Amino acid sequence: MHRSDVEILQILGKNDCISEVKAFSINKILAFTGYKYSKVHGDLSKLLTAEYIQRGLKNERAETYYITEKGIAKLRGLMQ
Repeated sequence: MHRSDVEILQILGKNDCISEVKAFSINKILAFTGYKYSKVHGDLSKLLTAEYIQRGLKNERAETYYITEKGIAKLRGLMQ
C-alpha cells in the first residue's frame, strides 16, 4: 500500500463516503489530492481489488467510490 492509497481512503472516510449514495467521483478525489488522473485511477483499481472501496451509484456518467468496512478497519490499523 502506498501513501496515495491511504490518502484516498482518508478522503472517503473523512467525507462520510460510506454508501452507494454518499460517494465521490474520481474528479472530486482529484480535487482533494492534486494527483494526476492516471495515478488516482490506478490507486482506485488497487483499492477495489483489495475490497477497501466499492463503486457507488453513477453521477451522470461518472463512476463514484465509497470506503467499505474493510477499508475503514485498514485505515484505523494504519493510523494507530
